[in-house]
Amino acid sequence: MQICDILMGMKKSIWFWICFVIAVITAVYFATRIFMIVDGRGRLARIRTVSITADQTGKDLRPIAAATGVPPGAPTFKTDLDAVCARVAAVPGVRAAAVRRTGNGNLSIRVALHHTIAQWTDGDKFFPISTDGTIVQRPA
Repeated sequence: MQICDILMGMKKSIWFWICFVIAVITAVYFATRIFMIVDGRGRLARIRTVSITADQTGKDLRPIAAATGVPPGAPTFKTDLDAVCARVAAVPGVRAAAVRRTGNGNLSIRVALHHTIAQWTDGDKFFPISTDGTIVQRPA
């Protein structure tokens, strides 16, 4: 009976140690991957694409893409999203902007554009006016 009890105790402890070693190896692996992503190394740490969506169809989004200032391949976690959002919101015609990074290396930008319904002029320059009465773009 004593031998059987000893063998059962060893069996339990062997499985415990095997699971413990597997858990330690897995934890080290994932900690290394997370460090590499945050530090800017590896495929997941780079911005692959910048996608821009607007609430209106048929609008030219090239000025918004130029205002982002984020080229594909830039480090994901070193990109200041608040600065990108401020640059996008400063584009004439943009009412509101939101920027977020997704896990697949995509920088997603959503913009709400002003709906121009009228124009007025001071005799020299034209001023588009939005539905809520705001001047969409002030000339320099």
